[in-house]
Amino acid sequence: MVTVQSASAVEGLDAPTAAVVATRMAELMGLYTRPAGAVVGREVIDAVIHAAACAGIAEEVEARQPGDPARAHALLRALITSPIPTEEIPSLGAVLGYPRLAALAGTSEASLRRYADGERAAPDDVAGRLHFLVQVFALLRGSFNEFGIRRWLERPRSALDGRTPGTSDERTDPRTSRSCEIGDSPGRPAVVWLAGRAAGPRKRTWAR
Repeated sequence: MVTVQSASAVEGLDAPTAAVVATRMAELMGLYTRPAGAVVGREVIDAVIHAAACAGIAEEVEARQPGDPARAHALLRALITSPIPTEEIPSLGAVLGYPRLAALAGTSEASLRRYADGERAAPDDVAGRLHFLVQVFALLRGSFNEFGIRRWLERPRSALDGRTPGTSDERTDPRTSRSCEIGDSPGRPAVVWLAGRAAGPRKRTWAR
């Protein structure tokens, strides 16, 4: 398993994969809009890095020598540690719908819309869950379109004892940190989310 959510595990991805995941994250975070038909290569990554740097993220990455293969990993690490709830909520809501997104984020739909509008700052735990969903979506987009992502979230999984992804287990220690893992088995990636919430700790398990 490769734990994508931690900085050290980013090194486990090859440079092209890190570049693709980082680009998808930047799109979901409202930092970058990929031109139609553009493939993820040096030109796109340079544009993503510049857009992130303009937003105050990855400025050190932009200062690195262009063409440095480590830039993609450094960009991904920077994005993983930089939630932008006001931009991420509309992106995620467009795929899931606000009611479903609010449930996954552990908040109310009304509060979620206030966070998106900037009327209130999203609490750290909610911002963390939203940003983790951005990471999950960035991974799933390699295999599914938006309809497929919704189906993936709704279908019972044998690996989860017949539950759907997002089923909670209130016995989880609230201090447990989130993690995002990709399985090594061909065609069977798995994503695991461990998170606490203000209303009580829970364990979320995602598997494909």
